[in-house]
Amino acid sequence: MDTSSKLCSMCITCERGVRSETRVLSERPHSENLFPAIDDTLKRAKLTYSDIDAYAVCTGPGNFTGLRVSVSAARGLAFASNKPIVGISAFEAIAPRSGLSAVILDGKQNTVYIQKFSDGQKSGNPLTLESETVKNQVWLSNYALIGYQASNFSKSLAAKFLSESTYVCPVKIAELSRNKASKSISRPYPIYLKPGVNRVH
Repeated sequence: MDTSSKLCSMCITCERGVRSETRVLSERPHSENLFPAIDDTLKRAKLTYSDIDAYAVCTGPGNFTGLRVSVSAARGLAFASNKPIVGISAFEAIAPRSGLSAVILDGKQNTVYIQKFSDGQKSGNPLTLESETVKNQVWLSNYALIGYQASNFSKSLAAKFLSESTYVCPVKIAELSRNKASKSISRPYPIYLKPGVNRVH
């Protein structure tokens, strides 16, 4: 599940593929939309909460309040059912699976968040940069850029441009979490990268 943006999205998958998927774009807060959406997703898959083997949730970065809603809900559901839970960052969900890439997310207030990847595996911790300084980050020219204003940044840096999509796909979250769910995973925490709440787990 993911509520890191204005979109509330989730899916149920199994080894054979996607059982059901839900996306809700509403003016109402995620706290009002999340559990009705979960119930609807389960109903369309003809499943109940007891049928779920593991939970996966996007840990951001993203909307401060939205992240808390889905992460808290996923942790509560996993704890109540004694099921595994895995946290997947928005960076991981967006990153391509091959090559050197850099995922760029809008940090608001003229800042961006950047996470480097190599063949889908993150490299180091996310960076917070002022938008105007990105063009001076010469090292980024070695990476294929994807995400917020990636087209403009790639032109300034003579870097490869992949896409400006920042959509966090719940199916991708499920795929990435599948190999981790069988391991002992500590409970996920939201990734906050703004001044005063910098926290990366």
